[in-house]
Amino acid sequence: MRVDMSNKTLHIEVPETFRDNFGDPINHILRILPELNKDWETIAVDFGKNKFLVPHYLGPLACILEEKRKRGIEIKVINETTYAQTVHFENGFFQRPFSEENISFEAYKHKTFIPVIHFPTSKIAQDSRFRDNLLSAVNQILKKQLKLPINILSAIYYMLDELTQNIVDHSEISFGTIFTQFYPGKKYLDLSICDSGNGLYKSYINSGKHNPISNKEAINFGVYGKSTKNIPESRGFGLNTSRNMLTKGM
Repeated sequence: MRVDMSNKTLHIEVPETFRDNFGDPINHILRILPELNKDWETIAVDFGKNKFLVPHYLGPLACILEEKRKRGIEIKVINETTYAQTVHFENGFFQRPFSEENISFEAYKHKTFIPVIHFPTSKIAQDSRFRDNLLSAVNQILKKQLKLPINILSAIYYMLDELTQNIVDHSEISFGTIFTQFYPGKKYLDLSICDSGNGLYKSYINSGKHNPISNKEAINFGVYGKSTKNIPESRGFGLNTSRNMLTKGM
């Protein structure tokens, strides 16, 4: 990472590769996040040294940069790799205004990935329909790509729906981001769902429930079932149920 204070530019060098441990790319994002959140006129992302990309780096980075772009910050992508271009890293697969007629994944039926998608989070009818149809299309592609038993697919569908709905309910931002990559040889799926909104800690504080004292405690509240909602109105213990499905049910 390099800073040019003369023209208020942040230059990010994408790592050459990442370890198989899914936490490694997330740690890379966490390390650059404080700089990304400063006041820049331009953010440049350089893929010049990169040889291998993963969703848990590319998805969050695409999400953060999209939010910066909406705030008027210039985003430059340098030496973009073929893979980054193929998955629509720079701008996302769909362009606003969102239209239900534009939801088509024909080109991805036999691919091992679903491209970077920025989906709307407002609760107006048009965006809700778009989001529902988008998730349905994503589910159908995952079904064709993964060829997994229906009980495993149902768990993946549940997590997609629950986590995207959490973004709609709590993020207070205009979009969320989905990006997936299936690795047939290694027999695992990377599924990145993210937003650049409130985060768990602020969501708990805004709700007036549980009052965590740190981001770490807020994450623990989320994964162990402390809801920000009134339970009778809640869709369920989303993060807790998703975590249990992932670690115990699949």
